Amino acid sequence: MSPNVGSQPTSILWRQVWGLAALLAAIAFSLMMCLTQQPQTLQDLGFNRLVYILGLAQGGASVVLEPLIGVCSDYLARRTGHRFSLMTVGLVLTLLATLAIALGLAWVGRASTQPLAEAATTVSAAPWLIPSLLSFWLFAIMLLRVPAIALMVQFAPQRSLPLITTWLIAVVSLVGAVVPLIQPALHTGNAIVCFAIGAICVLMGAGCLFASRPRSGIFPVVEHMTTVSPGVGWAILGLGIGAGIEATTLVQAFPIALQIELPNIRADYMMSSLLLIGAIAAFPIHRTTRRYSEKRMMFLALAGIPTLMGMVLMTTDYRLAIASMPLFGSALALLFITQIPYVFTQLPFSRAGLCSGLYFGGLRAGTAVASVFSVYVSGIDLTSELLLAAVGFLFSSICLFHIQPSSPPPSA
Repeated sequence: MSPNVGSQPTSILWRQVWGLAALLAAIAFSLMMCLTQQPQTLQDLGFNRLVYILGLAQGGASVVLEPLIGVCSDYLARRTGHRFSLMTVGLVLTLLATLAIALGLAWVGRASTQPLAEAATTVSAAPWLIPSLLSFWLFAIMLLRVPAIALMVQFAPQRSLPLITTWLIAVVSLVGAVVPLIQPALHTGNAIVCFAIGAICVLMGAGCLFASRPRSGIFPVVEHMTTVSPGVGWAILGLGIGAGIEATTLVQAFPIALQIELPNIRADYMMSSLLLIGAIAAFPIHRTTRRYSEKRMMFLALAGIPTLMGMVLMTTDYRLAIASMPLFGSALALLFITQIPYVFTQLPFSRAGLCSGLYFGGLRAGTAVASVFSVYVSGIDLTSELLLAAVGFLFSSICLFHIQPSSPPPSA
């Protein structure tokens, strides 16, 4: 029987889970590739000061927009019995935004043989065109991602959420491990190629999920919308922010800082290795975490990342830095394998969209803060990255212990 919005299935709907994994992997691939291309595109067009301001603005907007999208997703799911209508809007807008970016970049000469100096003159006629289109593209991705992640609670019973989260983390990490390896080749081209590849991947991923959508058996839920405690909502948002800071520091900034100590190893290879290790370690970690308290394992992951970074900082032996890579990758996998199922059990299942928006909106904001701080404020070095990871740890820990143990959310 297909799930409805207010209740969970009695077993895992594997066909739908694989469709969801395909879409989330495509979205992660597109975000990693296009958001790393965004600063270079803006700098090439003369927007040097706007690069980091726009990144922070997009992160701040995610804190507001993604929870609102989640609320809209819950409302539509309650009225129609599914979340695919909002996802369809997000998919269409993503494709339209990609087309608009391609046309906009072509118009300013970014994709043509026009010299950059002349392109910059062209941009001055519409200075906010490209930044606005890039932000609109990100908003369209939000419309697709937030309700898609909320489908987790409709595809598996509560006791199985850690298992399907493990599968999703493993698939997304494997795809993410490919991106650092192909980015140097893509950056030699232009932004249109990156956004076009991203749009094609998202379209294919959405096709996999939509093809697995049950054709019948999803019925509207007429129950009233449960009130959410503001304290729990803020705590979920804070957990996402802290996790975003730590994950970004570890995956993006720390390998670059570590390359200073290990100049013979490329930073993108280290990034790829961290994600690959996380994917491989996901299932042993899942089996281990089942024996212990969720909060205890989350705290271990949050504390483990800055602790390991401190160990690397204090040593001058490059062999210890290399040996710590499996521990870093495992800590990263442990962080999300424990956090994502935990936050989804803190709100009623009918508010899964809001929960998704709060956590992943915070995750995006934390990513933006860490990226801007690392590159623009402090410069990338091991000490500053350790301090930033410690801030993320303290922030997440406060939010984690603010959430009181709760009974399982009620089913309709």
